[in-house]
Amino acid sequence: MKKIIIFILFSLISFTACSNNSNTNNEEDTITNEIQIDNNNYSNETLKVGIYIYDYPVLHLTNDNAGGFDYDLMHEIADASDFEIQFVPMQFSDLIQSLLRDDIDIIIAAMAITEDRKKIVNFSDRYLTAGQSIAVTKENTNITTTNDLIGKTVGVIKDTVSDMILSKMEGIRQIKRFEIAGSAFISLKVESIDAVLIDKLTGINYIRYDNDLQIVDTIEYPEIGYGIAVRKEDNILLDKINSGLKKIKANGTYQKIVDKYL
Repeated sequence: MKKIIIFILFSLISFTACSNNSNTNNEEDTITNEIQIDNNNYSNETLKVGIYIYDYPVLHLTNDNAGGFDYDLMHEIADASDFEIQFVPMQFSDLIQSLLRDDIDIIIAAMAITEDRKKIVNFSDRYLTAGQSIAVTKENTNITTTNDLIGKTVGVIKDTVSDMILSKMEGIRQIKRFEIAGSAFISLKVESIDAVLIDKLTGINYIRYDNDLQIVDTIEYPEIGYGIAVRKEDNILLDKINSGLKKIKANGTYQKIVDKYL
């Protein structure tokens, strides 16, 4: 009889323990799912935004403080879609690889939406369009068409659309690749290169304050759209970025940034 009672008590204890474990597991599963949902919504984490300190008006430094069109735009998009961001400056040529390594979560750096880039990252809706331009010294009257670049040494920012365009041209004597726009323009001023191929926004702004340089008005390039890049799998984040962009366009904030910088 004692054995039977002991067996019954043991069975009840085991059943209670299993029930408690089951409840605990369910609670843990619920908490885990909630954390995963929060992460997918990007509401409880700070996302790292890769930027390239290019030049005014897109992204620039003033007294060691970053600013510019892309900088303000990304802030407003994050506020509109309720996620936190932290800017991470780096060279333009390192941006996509850093994104793919998960070192950063977003890229905004006047990055042109190209078919090659679309194969490895996803882009937001276009937030700006710009063409390319050729900058030369004020005294230079020998470069008026793209064919005049043949046999010349031309500077570009490494891995930008300008670099891609120039790399496809035949007959260029030498392509000099720079990390920042300022270095390219200095080389042009001291005549170590013959011309600079650069996005039109930066080119026009730069020569506005430098009487030694000019944009070749007779050379036109098609405009191309700029987009904000994320990893291929980050569709929820992409939706939040596009949603934020639409909101600030609708409420007039986007136009205020355009008026401020462009």
